[in-house]
Amino acid sequence: MREHVEAIKSIVGLMAEKKFEDASKVAHAKLGLIPDMQFMCNMFENENFRKLGFAFHRSGDDLGDALKTKDVNASLRALNKTMEYCVTCHASFRQ
Repeated sequence: MREHVEAIKSIVGLMAEKKFEDASKVAHAKLGLIPDMQFMCNMFENENFRKLGFAFHRSGDDLGDALKTKDVNASLRALNKTMEYCVTCHASFRQ
């Protein structure tokens, strides 16, 4: 999960430099629902934790798509949605 925070930090930095394509690649590769993340999420026994994990990773792909548009406001809204999953999960499971 620390890797997710590092990815978000990287995305914010890339956005500040207007490197939206690079930020999009980070979002898809590090936050998106890639096969490794699907496998990991399916390993969780707690159904609510698993659902939050899948929702988080889907929002990472949505973030990557928003970043490709180079629309700062849309990208920030998508980043906010992704981070909402972080906050919800950590508040619920205290990890």
